[in-house]
Amino acid sequence: MAKARYRPPLAALQHRLLVLGVLGATAGGVAQLGKHTWRGAFATLGVAVGAHLGVVGLVSLVSFAWFRWLTRGLRFRNIERLLDALSLSGDEILLDVGTGDGVVAIAAAKRLVRGSVIAIDDWQRPHGGGTPSADVARANAASEGVAARVDVRTLPLDQLALPDASVDVVVACFSLHHLDRTTRERALLEMARVLRHDGRLLAAEPVGRAHIAETLARAGLEVRHESRTFPRWLFGWVSARKAIR
Repeated sequence: MAKARYRPPLAALQHRLLVLGVLGATAGGVAQLGKHTWRGAFATLGVAVGAHLGVVGLVSLVSFAWFRWLTRGLRFRNIERLLDALSLSGDEILLDVGTGDGVVAIAAAKRLVRGSVIAIDDWQRPHGGGTPSADVARANAASEGVAARVDVRTLPLDQLALPDASVDVVVACFSLHHLDRTTRERALLEMARVLRHDGRLLAAEPVGRAHIAETLARAGLEVRHESRTFPRWLFGWVSARKAIR
């Protein structure tokens, strides 16, 4: 069985940082070696330029290591913490809005042994330096052994073709911040519409959490801010519950 392909966020940036770091560090090393053999003004200029490039290379390599840790190992741990916060019982219908390569939907499906996941995306959002697709999400679900519990659909994030009050849980993880304010509001109102009474909604975004909370409150949901993970400034979330009528 093929291995699941989860492309990390900021993959293109990480690649550039790695290349810049290697080139800068190499230039700095050459300059250090050359200062013992170069002569005259060329030696002075070469050593100075090489030293600066070496610093740039070192900073780039440190930044690469940080982003790699943040978007790979820490990313998966934070997704598990996010799902922990939902206290799933295992028989819910969960809607994953902006599923991308399906990483959140698949992690949820592993917990929903008697439930299911509806994973939707419009596939227009850049993800990890590339554009995901429904085929990639389906292939990843199959590779992880949960294809039967993950229903991947192509839908606009602000026009969910689902009945009112039809899902128990809604999750949006890093899928709303790229939307303009009006489209994001429509998406949140749609998420509130399809949520069942006493259902739970959780939106994890790096920015705009105050606007998310305000919009959900206007939709009649009971809202609270939560952040049980690290780094809190980047991976915080807003949780809400739809009141029982």
